[in-house]
Amino acid sequence: MHSETGSFSSGTTNLTSVYSYHVDTEDQDKHITYPPRVTRITVSPLAELKEGESVSISCLSDSFPVGRTVLSRVEDGIQTELMASDGLETLFTIPSVELDDSGIYICETSNMYGSHNDSVEITIKAPPRNMTVEIFPSTDVQEGQNITICCRSVSFPPPAVVLSNEISQWPVVPRCDQNCIL
Repeated sequence: MHSETGSFSSGTTNLTSVYSYHVDTEDQDKHITYPPRVTRITVSPLAELKEGESVSISCLSDSFPVGRTVLSRVEDGIQTELMASDGLETLFTIPSVELDDSGIYICETSNMYGSHNDSVEITIKAPPRNMTVEIFPSTDVQEGQNITICCRSVSFPPPAVVLSNEISQWPVVPRCDQNCIL
């Protein structure tokens, strides 16, 4: 589309030309450039997994020229790059997930015109294991003395800790504070 406006009188002529062009999908082969858009991260089979299961994380983005995609994981506020590739799709597989694989995963695609990202949180569940029991100040106590009993284990979600007394002559009143029972 072309239009012109101006003053056409004798002498100096001012002329302004405006060209408008709407880009359609069939014009993409004509080297139209644009920043990454519609960046998407997907997790298969699910974003909530059991320890030992396999997971695939896929990043998809649309850009021209094709951008660089970086997959990172954020843990305790620190972002760690897991994989980077040039292309429209990046695929990362963890064959056997562990509790430490839980976290926020970010896909960011960038080219010379800009960047775009998407994120997902992955949760790994595991049953309690590596249980330890500690008694403070000592296992040798006098009647009427206060003790602290700490039960710890590795799991997600955190386990329910139940303290029971096999000799029911004294009552146990549990108060939980980070898996410690007073």
